[in-house]
Formats: sequence, C-alpha cells, structure tokens
Amino acid sequence: MRVEICMEFVALMDHDREKLHELAISLTNRRSSVTVSVHAKQPNSLVCEFAMRTQPQYLAVEIIDHACEIAIENNRDYTIRFPRTPAAIASAKRKAERRRRTASLGMPS
Repeated sequence: MRVEICMEFVALMDHDREKLHELAISLTNRRSSVTVSVHAKQPNSLVCEFAMRTQPQYLAVEIIDHACEIAIENNRDYTIRFPRTPAAIASAKRKAERRRRTASLGMPS
C-alpha cells in the first residue's frame, strides 16, 4: 500500500531529508519506492512517499507514528496518508457496485 508522510519542521535542516529517507527505508518493503521532496506550498515541510506491506491502516499508523517519534526530533507536526491510485479507486467502485447488485437480488454477498 502507498504511504505518504508530510512532516512540518520548526526549521528545515540539511540532515532532516536524510533522516526522513532513512525512516521510510526502515518501514518499506521496497527501497526503490522511497521518495522525499520539499512540500510545494510549505517550505518548512518534507513529503515522503513509499510502499509498505499491505495491512490494516490502523496498525500501519501505529508503526509509522512510533517510528516518527523516535527518528525525527526536529518536527513540529506530521500527517500520514494512504493515497490510492485511480485504478484502485475504480476497482473499489466496481466491487461496491457488485455488492449493491447482489444485495438487491437478495443473494448473500
């Protein structure tokens, strides 16, 4: 699953990008999926994207939250998102439509 961490810093230091990159590598199952960039609208923020083994999001949030608190000390705040690709959104819509059709026919899902 895709994970995006947007981390706001008190003052963005040179080593913060490296630390966030190392954090993502420790959490990912695909090292090549890790990208870290400066947030386009917030100059004191970094955006980190990576792939993580699929699991319930509440468990992933606990793992990511714990890792962020230990690894990054200069941050002010951060958000964790699980963005979906357009293909994943379309797939979820098709599944929901199938469930609705099955339910309207009175068939167990």
